[in-house]
Amino acid sequence: SDVYKRQVSTQSTGDGLRHMRWQRVLLALVAALSSLVLLVSCAALWVTVSSADRLPASYSEAGTDGEVDELIRLVVEHRLENQLGNISHSQAMADATASLVRSEEFCLGLGSPDQYEWCSMSIGLNLLREWRSLKGGMDGATWETIRDVQLYHKVNPDEESYYSQQDLSSQVALDKISGVMEGDEEWGVRGHGYVMKRASFKAPRGTWHVEKVGPFRRSGGEWVHCWFDAFRNLRAAAPSNMGQWVGGTLLAAVTNSNQIIGYPPAHMHHFHLYQKDHLSSVFPKFSILGSETHGDASCDQAGLGGLCYLAMLPKGMGLHRPEQFFFDALINFVARPKDPSGDEFWFLAAVNLADDRQEAAVYGAPVPFAPEIPDFNPVQYTEAATFRLPTRGQSVNWEGITEICRFDMDLVWWKFHSHWFYADDLWVIVDATPEDLGLGRAPLVQRYG
Repeated sequence: SDVYKRQVSTQSTGDGLRHMRWQRVLLALVAALSSLVLLVSCAALWVTVSSADRLPASYSEAGTDGEVDELIRLVVEHRLENQLGNISHSQAMADATASLVRSEEFCLGLGSPDQYEWCSMSIGLNLLREWRSLKGGMDGATWETIRDVQLYHKVNPDEESYYSQQDLSSQVALDKISGVMEGDEEWGVRGHGYVMKRASFKAPRGTWHVEKVGPFRRSGGEWVHCWFDAFRNLRAAAPSNMGQWVGGTLLAAVTNSNQIIGYPPAHMHHFHLYQKDHLSSVFPKFSILGSETHGDASCDQAGLGGLCYLAMLPKGMGLHRPEQFFFDALINFVARPKDPSGDEFWFLAAVNLADDRQEAAVYGAPVPFAPEIPDFNPVQYTEAATFRLPTRGQSVNWEGITEICRFDMDLVWWKFHSHWFYADDLWVIVDATPEDLGLGRAPLVQRYG
């Protein structure tokens, strides 16, 4: 809300990320929703972009005109790789530049260098700098090929066939994930013809570890599900994982040349990098918090598009390194391939780890805020906080944040995930509990039906 933005702006300081001391906060989700899913994950937000002639001199890393042009070219390459129509290079350049300038105006209007850093690292120049480093590292890396890797892979020809089997396949998935994360047994099938490619390389911030499995081919319209036990070589049982931090992740479908496949043609139904960490400061100890990609994570299609699947924290920030990772993804393709024989793609997971205290001087923790409706959808993962909704009229759902976080914290970043086709609005209400607002009393009672 505008009130929330003004309060954060007035309380931000240049010497830290102390945006607001939250004592009692209500997260109210107001929606006219039809079916399925609403998930709100909060870890650390502020979204947007940048252009050299718009940045004040006090932002020392604003970038020269030459660097901005170089970063815009990365945006253009991404769009031309994913284009469905005939878009000229000059038009793509003009669109990308206009999109960056619009977003940068918003970033700079947030009022402080701290807020600018969160904004720029979400969908701005700083994010493009990180993508330049990651893409260059992947292109120049020496990849280890692991053949006959164990994984789960399933293709449904369309949406109807996927959801008709969802109650069974999701339970199988949940059982597999829980088993792998709690034990060390191998699982999956072999002899499928797919391989895993793995690479690690130093970056200006930390070390990137990348795994991708494939090659798969798409014909158009299908729903492709895949999961595998990710980064087995990075397992570190507690407390040996202490002293290292996650600076960012990328979960995406990519081409053979490591270019992110955007929307269209690929809709990210969900890409989850599950993490197990017994030392996590908040429940749950096994979650996707801070490491997930969905369709609404994309930026402007004429701008950064799918490059915004790269989720990085600002410099100096880090999340606690988990003990173990697990990858689970579902893509539904919405366009026919360019190649009549099918376009090639890979499932990719990348995690940036830092072991230098200077690279993560401020430690943060992702905290889940999900609607408190008591009737969770039985055919979806319970940890995804999905639930059934009325199919007619308007509905409202809410949760008091203090019910989850029973300690003081500085909330520095929001990341909302919802199926916005059905959502009307989302409110953040400060210094009021649900009871103060009359929520929980008729007619505003949380129930389905």
